[in-house]
Amino acid sequence: MSTAPRTAAPLSHPAAQPGPVAQPRRAAPPDPAAPSRSVPRPERPGPRLGPRTRRVGLIVHLAAMGTWLGMDVVLGVLVVTALSAAPADAAVLAVGIGTFVGAPLVAAAVLTLVSGIVLGVGSKYGLLRYPWVTVKLVLTVVLTVLVILVLVPTVAELSAQAQQALRAVTAGGFALDRQLIYPPIVSTTALLCAVGLSVIKPWGPRGRRRTGRTDRIGSSRRTDRTDRIGRPGRADRTDRTRRSVASTGAAR
Repeated sequence: MSTAPRTAAPLSHPAAQPGPVAQPRRAAPPDPAAPSRSVPRPERPGPRLGPRTRRVGLIVHLAAMGTWLGMDVVLGVLVVTALSAAPADAAVLAVGIGTFVGAPLVAAAVLTLVSGIVLGVGSKYGLLRYPWVTVKLVLTVVLTVLVILVLVPTVAELSAQAQQALRAVTAGGFALDRQLIYPPIVSTTALLCAVGLSVIKPWGPRGRRRTGRTDRIGSSRRTDRTDRIGRPGRADRTDRTRRSVASTGAAR
């Protein structure tokens, strides 16, 4: 009677059993609770100026402001000279002051204000979105109102008095008002501040400080999950290592 050879059953050993298959690393999904790093800024509604139109408006604005600033400087020089001159010479200087402190100065102030408003409305800065634009607008409006309602009538009256004194035999009774020195000082200082705000732009748009803080918090939260090139972060890799060790021990 023939018997078939028996095949020895393979011995089972924990070391011979295959371990868990390593899963390829995948980028951790974005956390929906964490805010995005860059919050899209909503587009400001309203018409926008084209590049060429904006350049023309900027040239007009700078030319008008430069003219206004130059007239203030000339006014200050004439007032200081008239205050230290003889009465007859002071009357002549007062007539000269009244020559350009009128329609020319009003035109420069109004053109500066209008061109600034047009540039603000037709650009991304707006009139109230950026604090430095708002401050500049307030300075320009206040100076324009003071020029039209205070400076021009005062200088016109003073110039008329100087002309009457010059028509007389002697102009010894004419004296220039010393308070006339304050308008050019105030106006020149305010215009220089407006120019500095336009160049430096010290404040960002309203609400940006809170957005920046949110961005920093969101980026710090995401740093624990993913690194710069999209691979799992340190905390995620540690969790996966622990799960792999636990599954290997359970299989054994």
